[in-house]
Formats: sequence, C-alpha cells, structure tokens
Amino acid sequence: MPIPKYVYRNNVPQGGNSIAATQMPINSNFQAINEILSVNHVAFNDVNQGKHKFLTLPFQSSVPVTTSSQMSLYAAVSSDANGSEVFFTYPAAIVGTPLSAMGNLSLPAVQGWGYLAGSVLMKWGNASGIIAGANVIPFPVASGFPLFSSVFIVQFTPSVNYAIPVSGFPGPYITDITTTTFTFNAPSTISTSIYWYAIGVGV
Repeated sequence: MPIPKYVYRNNVPQGGNSIAATQMPINSNFQAINEILSVNHVAFNDVNQGKHKFLTLPFQSSVPVTTSSQMSLYAAVSSDANGSEVFFTYPAAIVGTPLSAMGNLSLPAVQGWGYLAGSVLMKWGNASGIIAGANVIPFPVASGFPLFSSVFIVQFTPSVNYAIPVSGFPGPYITDITTTTFTFNAPSTISTSIYWYAIGVGV
C-alpha cells in the first residue's frame, strides 16, 4: 500500500467556518477519500467502479470473532510448510479453516498434502519397498504436515514397476486404516512400489 499523500480531517468544517476558510482542508478530505478508495480498487468513475482489483489481507494474530450469522476470511501465520495461509471461519466458530494450505507440490510423486474443502484433508505419496504380505505404510507427518483426525478412504494405483497378477485371489487390497497408517496387502507376485492417496479430516 502506498504512503498516503493527503490527510483526512474529521472535524472539517466546523460550525461558523466560512467556505473560504475551510476550502483547502475540505478539498484535502476529498482527495484523501479518493486516495484510500483507490487502494486495491478501481478508480472513481471507472466503468468497474466499486469493484476490487485484488485483496490484501494483513496477518491476524487471533481468529476473528463471528456471530451465528457471520463468516470471516483472513490471513494468518500457520504452522505448515508454507508459513502462512488464507483462512475462513464458519458462523460462531472459534477455529479457522485453511483455504490455501498445501505442501510439497514440487515433488508430488514422493509425498504431499492439501485441503480440499473445509477441513477435508488429502495426503498422497509413493510407497516403495513393497514385499509380499502386509505392508504398513505411514501417512507423512514431517514438519509442516497437518495430521488426520479421521480417514475416509485410501486408494492406490500402479507405479511403473507394479504388476497385478493375471490370476488368483486375493489381489492387492488395503486394511487397517488409522489416522497415522494403513496396511497394503500384496500377493506374492506384486512388484515393489505403489502410488497412494488418502482423504479424511484434518486436525
């Protein structure tokens, strides 16, 4: 935001002041109003006047208080890998939900996470070293990774060196889903790695 050039005086004009005596401060007030309205907005008399060009949100140190008929949108420092996020709060909520949070997208095949809507959290990764039998695979919990409070679903897909057996049951399947791990059960003919994703609720 640019430094204001004009000063707004809220006590102009005073009763008994002549127009000639208050012309300059009144003019300065109009200039100050125009100046502040043009911050992040289109200018007066523009065809799109009254509309935002963009939104700048200074960090808040606490969750904005909302009533049962209000919601809020704000920016704040976060504990995830990004260091700050855009949050919103539901009516009368005391905890903010991150809208922009996501992590490790530069290496998506390794592991990563992102919020989908509200508190719905998705994590994904690549599990290598798969052996025949039960393979306990942990959800990533590195610094900056949010935790699951519950998990709805875990799915997997082949990686380049994965081979589903042509015949015989059972095929590969998933069991024992918790908030920190899941178990990938592999037949003896399976190869060494899988891609997986999990969807649940973030803490």
